[in-house]
Amino acid sequence: MEETVEWLLEGPPYVRYRTEVDLLGKGDCGDSRSEMLSHKGVRELVDECRNWPGPPVKRHNDSKLLLHKLCFLSELGLNENDPWIEEICESAMGDQDPDGPFRIRTILNERYGGSGREQSAWYLCDAPTVVYSLAKLGWKGDERVLDARNHLLSLVHENGWRCAVSSELGKFRGPGRKTAECPYANLVMLKMISAFPDLINGSEAGKGISALCDLWTERKVRRPFLFAMGTDFMKLKAPMIWYNILHVTEVLSRFPGARKDERFLQMVDIIRDKADDNGRYTAESIYLSWAGWDFSRKKEPSPWITYRVLNILKRL
Repeated sequence: MEETVEWLLEGPPYVRYRTEVDLLGKGDCGDSRSEMLSHKGVRELVDECRNWPGPPVKRHNDSKLLLHKLCFLSELGLNENDPWIEEICESAMGDQDPDGPFRIRTILNERYGGSGREQSAWYLCDAPTVVYSLAKLGWKGDERVLDARNHLLSLVHENGWRCAVSSELGKFRGPGRKTAECPYANLVMLKMISAFPDLINGSEAGKGISALCDLWTERKVRRPFLFAMGTDFMKLKAPMIWYNILHVTEVLSRFPGARKDERFLQMVDIIRDKADDNGRYTAESIYLSWAGWDFSRKKEPSPWITYRVLNILKRL
C-alpha cells in the first residue's frame, strides 16, 4: 500500500491533496491545496458553477448538471474561503421551497405528467446532493441548510426513502410502486446525512443503510425504480454521480453501523479484487463529459479512483 500511496502523491494535485489529508492525515497541506485550486479542471468547474443553476434538469443522471459538479468540488475540499464559493452557494440557496428543500430548474416531460415547460422544483434524487454539497462547503450550520435537511429527513419510512417531489410536480412518481424504496434516493440521503455528525448514528441513517444492504441481498430478484445491481452497477466509475458499487460502498463506509454489515463487506471485496498487481484501480466505465480528468480513461489506472478505494479500506 505504501508504494500505491507514493504513486498517488505523484498524481494530479487534487489527488495529491486528498491523499495527504485523508490517507496520511496531514494537517498542513497548504502547498498541495494551492496546487489543487490552481488546477485547470478545478478552475473550470468553479467557473461553471458560478452560472447556477445552469441548464434545467431533464435527466437526473446527466453528468453535466451543475449540482453534480458542485458536489465534486465539495468533495475535493473547497470551502467558503475559496474564490467564488460563497457566491455559488448563495445562488444555490436562492430558491428555497417553503417546506425547506432547495429548488432547481427542471423540465418534466408531458408523458411523465409534467407540463413540458421549465419550472422550479425539487426531487428527492437531487435535493439531498445540494444540501450535502452546501454542508461540505461550509454552510453546515446555516438555518436554510438545516431546514432543507430536516424536511428531507422527515420523509423517511420504515423501508427508507421513497420517491418524493415538491408540490409543483403534482402526483409525479418515478417508475416504481408507491410504497417501494428508491435505491438512489436512499444513497443520496445517506450521503447527505454523512455531512452532519449528529445524524450518523440516528434512526434515519439506520433505515437507509438497511434499505441499501437489503437491496444487495435481493439484487437478483428486485430492481425498484429500475435501479439494478447487475453488470453496470459493478463497474468502477467516477465521479460519484449515479448508482454504482463505488458510490454505494463509499457512502456506506462513512457509517459505523454499515461497516460491520456482511453485505457491505461483500461489495468491498468485489472492489478489492479489481486491483491490478500494483494495487491500483482503473475506471471500467466513464462519463464522456468529464474527458480530461484522470478517471475518464479506461486503459490506465486512475489515481482518483484508487484514492477513493483506499479511503474506503482505511475506514475499515
